[in-house]
Amino acid sequence: MNRLYKNTKLNDLKQRNAVNSRAISSLQQAYERQRFAVNSRAIRGLPINPQQAYANQLNAITPLAAPDEYVSDYAELVTALGQAVTGTPYTIELTDDITVPSGSSIWIPYDTEVVLTGDFRLIGANGYPTLAVAESVVLTLDGITVTHAPGTTGSGVDNFGTLILLSGAISGNTNDRGGGVYNEAIFAPAVFTMEGGEISDNTASNTGGGVYCVGVDSAVNILAGDIHDNNAASGGGGIAIGDDGTLNMTGGTIFHNTAYAGGGVSNNGTPFTMEGGEISDNTATLFGGGVDVSSLKTFIMSGTALITGNTCLRDGGGVGTTGAVTITGGEISNNNAQGYGGGVTAFATGSLTMANAAMLGNTAAASGGGAFISNDTGVASVVDNCVISGNTSTTGNGGGLYVGGLTPELNITGATLITDNTAPLGDGGAIWIDYAALDQLTVGANVAFADNEASEGYFMTDAGDITLHNTNILTTDFTNPFVYGYNNFDISYTEGEPFFEIDDTVVFTGRKEATGAQLAAGLFEFGLFDDLGDLIDTTVNDGFGNIAFPPLVFDTVGTYNFTIRELTEDENGWVTDTTVFPAVVTVTIVNEEISATVDYPNGEPLFSDSFEPEECGLIEFPPLTFTEPGVYEFTFRELTPSGGGWITDGSDFRVIVTVTEEDGGLVASLEYPDGFPVFENRYEPTQVSVIISGTKVAIGADLICGMFEFGLFDYEGNLIATTVNGPVVTP
Repeated sequence: MNRLYKNTKLNDLKQRNAVNSRAISSLQQAYERQRFAVNSRAIRGLPINPQQAYANQLNAITPLAAPDEYVSDYAELVTALGQAVTGTPYTIELTDDITVPSGSSIWIPYDTEVVLTGDFRLIGANGYPTLAVAESVVLTLDGITVTHAPGTTGSGVDNFGTLILLSGAISGNTNDRGGGVYNEAIFAPAVFTMEGGEISDNTASNTGGGVYCVGVDSAVNILAGDIHDNNAASGGGGIAIGDDGTLNMTGGTIFHNTAYAGGGVSNNGTPFTMEGGEISDNTATLFGGGVDVSSLKTFIMSGTALITGNTCLRDGGGVGTTGAVTITGGEISNNNAQGYGGGVTAFATGSLTMANAAMLGNTAAASGGGAFISNDTGVASVVDNCVISGNTSTTGNGGGLYVGGLTPELNITGATLITDNTAPLGDGGAIWIDYAALDQLTVGANVAFADNEASEGYFMTDAGDITLHNTNILTTDFTNPFVYGYNNFDISYTEGEPFFEIDDTVVFTGRKEATGAQLAAGLFEFGLFDDLGDLIDTTVNDGFGNIAFPPLVFDTVGTYNFTIRELTEDENGWVTDTTVFPAVVTVTIVNEEISATVDYPNGEPLFSDSFEPEECGLIEFPPLTFTEPGVYEFTFRELTPSGGGWITDGSDFRVIVTVTEEDGGLVASLEYPDGFPVFENRYEPTQVSVIISGTKVAIGADLICGMFEFGLFDYEGNLIATTVNGPVVTP
């Protein structure tokens, strides 16, 4: 990066009396030393570790106090900075957007601890960093946005001391290196710590769109916050680590960044350690959609770290490395490479050590859906106690892992699970290794392979290969139906007898007949149960009485017991068949293919149901005659109106008759889409009558009809009816 602006800035500060003369003198001396520094470590002799410097700095920080000054323009900000003193944290709150004048940067006075806060923007001058932090300075950003006007250049912050981002943003800046933050250790450790906020929409014409870190004792620590939508023309869209720089990530998210290499992070420094946080949805053109690790450099991933959803237009969708990758925890998932290595690509001097971690759902258009390892180092790659699952090599080899190079040595140990990986057009569904290098692959007894698939499977027949297999491959859990791991579905192998089909299907069938009424499609339901009595599937009869369950897939040799029974209960006049029919499926290998057959020990299931409505409950129209194939739809309804105490059923039932040609004649099937027609009428009487009667007796004279009158009274004594005596009626 061009540093000539620094002397210009110092002269400008002198002219403006922006800082006290002691601070100016110290800065001038520091940059005079810088001009003649060839080897800063030799000149300084500073052994301090940047992580220890960060820890010491955190211990020294006191909680942020109320602002010491409020500023609304550049002059007020410069004056306030001049009041900061050594050893006392000084807080300045912006109360308005502040624009830095042309040819200037905001320099934080030497030997001070300054906090800039407020929900406003600090807008840098064209060609200059907005903020500059010298050695022995601690600057904390808490809420402000550090930016440049559109169309102008200059980094957000040049840090040579200690920079802390708590909240707010460093956004919209442009530089050759470190568009957002340029972090360089020259005469003292330079440490940038991100505990919140965001670094976004910055651009680097070279490397480090969001952040660039370089120099012995330089470090970037990401604890929280978001680094997103930054771009670098070369490496590290989100973060680039240069010579001797260090990156530590325990939290936060690096996402939606782009670069030629290392869309999220590019590491050319000391080990990049990722213990937590997420690197996601970044894009690289050449190498490492999520992370790019340069030759002989190191990436260490552990804890809860997640690398997911990244894309590379060439190699290494998640991680691309020519150095060492050590993964002792976390997850690499759903990354995509249009070349090699959907999850990880390790070329030449690259190697992979993976333990207690997961590699899931990654895709490579070429080889190595999960990881592509082309190792020339002589150092064995190791996978221990991991899950490698659901990875795909679309057109190449090694759906899970591809192991090649001059020293293609791989040891798989622990309770590693390797499952559901595919190479549909190539070899080695789970693992590809050259046939000549099979002796370089060892697999432990607790490793399990399952449901991996390649373009073809093979049964191993060579005695020498069987001996090698039994020596190096100790597990016995392989993709069905194989008994050896050298089968091309699990481990690449094309020397045996081809095996093309890995499964077969069985369709369970039966028949349905009805008496007392014509059978209709879908009227009765049937269930298929396994040997534990669990329901596997259901189906219904068609209009011709056929019963067929959906196909059931079998991929393992053995004998399987099932039962079939009717699920529909007695109702609406139908008496259903309660017979339980056994069915036995036998799966064998026939002509090197899986073959599954079904047998019914008691004969093919035949369920006979009878229609027995209550007396006078049968409704049956005269037969309908059809002379042409077709689908005919009718409506069935009750015509009798309600009355006389009866409430009749107003339901409409659709009836579909399908007429087809069969064996030179016509056949018809019947279907009731709304269910079998059942009309329920209710009788609700509207009145009822009673006759109250008695007897009249006359003594001493003849009784004459109509001579005497009688009254009927309610319980309250009210007369409600009268009558007279009348003649006796004999039944």
